[in-house]
Amino acid sequence: MIKTLRLFFLLLAAWSLLLIPYLGSFLNKEIRWSTFDYILAGSILTLAALVIEFILRKTSSTLKKILLLLLMLGLIVLCWAELAVGIFDSPFAGN
Repeated sequence: MIKTLRLFFLLLAAWSLLLIPYLGSFLNKEIRWSTFDYILAGSILTLAALVIEFILRKTSSTLKKILLLLLMLGLIVLCWAELAVGIFDSPFAGN
């Protein structure tokens, strides 16, 4: 029950982050996200929440949990930065 509740709140937190660009688009005309942008960001955030839950359930050592969570966070930030501005000049780069 508690693990299911934790997953629910992780997903709720991930999806509520999508409110930031949505509300920002009303305050600033430079924020223009398409439906695809919201779907892609929601997918990345959902995947991150599921990976966090998996790490917390399957890892027993606190040090391993912290290291894996930091690694996952770093990979998510790199993916997000690549999609936003194209730091690696891949075909998926933003701009």
